[in-house]
Amino acid sequence: MIPEGYRESLETSSNQLRDPELHRFYDRLRLITRSDRLFTRERLSAIAAMNLRGPSGNLNRQFYRHAGAVVPLGELSTIRQVGSAYDAQGNRVLVGPLAIDCPPRADRRYLDVTLDSDDRYVLTFLSGSHIVSTLELGPIPEHRRQPGLTDYTVDIPGRARSTPFDTIVVTAAAGDTHNAIGHLFLEGNPATDWELYRRVAVRDALIPTK
Repeated sequence: MIPEGYRESLETSSNQLRDPELHRFYDRLRLITRSDRLFTRERLSAIAAMNLRGPSGNLNRQFYRHAGAVVPLGELSTIRQVGSAYDAQGNRVLVGPLAIDCPPRADRRYLDVTLDSDDRYVLTFLSGSHIVSTLELGPIPEHRRQPGLTDYTVDIPGRARSTPFDTIVVTAAAGDTHNAIGHLFLEGNPATDWELYRRVAVRDALIPTK
């Protein structure tokens, strides 16, 4: 992702970055890499700080890592009905990969997600920038496909169960351009666990559907 103001910074040889934390980081980086004098106290201090403490503890790495397309898990906690149009109010139309920020925790077993029925999606489970596991969903076979969203109640892949992940990236991998996600229920979220367990029980025929 190219941060806002970076092109202008290059064109004017100045710091035009809009993000305050990134602006401060770029000031230090410019001091280190573009200073006319190599052995000033300020430059040596900046080099030491960059190596010992890192760039900045307040940089929103998640935001820039996923090109700004990041939402917290709680924003996908409202039930979206099967069959609703991909662009119905409350659904998120996907113009690119969407990163869902979730509290890291091991031993999660289930998730439930509504996605547009005629597309193939890949869910990538990340710990920081490292891929823990992936899961492919859809499309629903044409002979039993209904228009709009469809529901997937699935087991979380084994490696993602044992390794805490903090992000799920939803990517439309094939299909038409009408890509969308409705809700995502992830085990361990008190706001949706009851509904998630109910759906797992229905899937496993432990309770009737009606």
